[in-house]
Amino acid sequence: MIAALRQHAVHHVRFYLSAPAGAAVWVGASALEPPIRLVATGDAFFVACLAMMAIFARTVTLASVRRRASVEDEGIAAIVRMTLAVIGLSV
Repeated sequence: MIAALRQHAVHHVRFYLSAPAGAAVWVGASALEPPIRLVATGDAFFVACLAMMAIFARTVTLASVRRRASVEDEGIAAIVRMTLAVIGLSV
């Protein structure tokens, strides 16, 4: 169980490291109205995540992509839920 959690965290490190950026904006934007604060928080999270993915994309090799692809992931249901959350934040 612990090995699976560790593997999950390593596989999704950029996603989890983006959370502090969103949390910092949430705390720093306390004067904003709640809907605007939520959008700003989501934007900070997604910008941080995309920036880390861009860095990853510049340094990745074909072998490492194949190795990462061999690890089973959450699947399409999790992707759909996250996509709907992103759409909800952007509306």
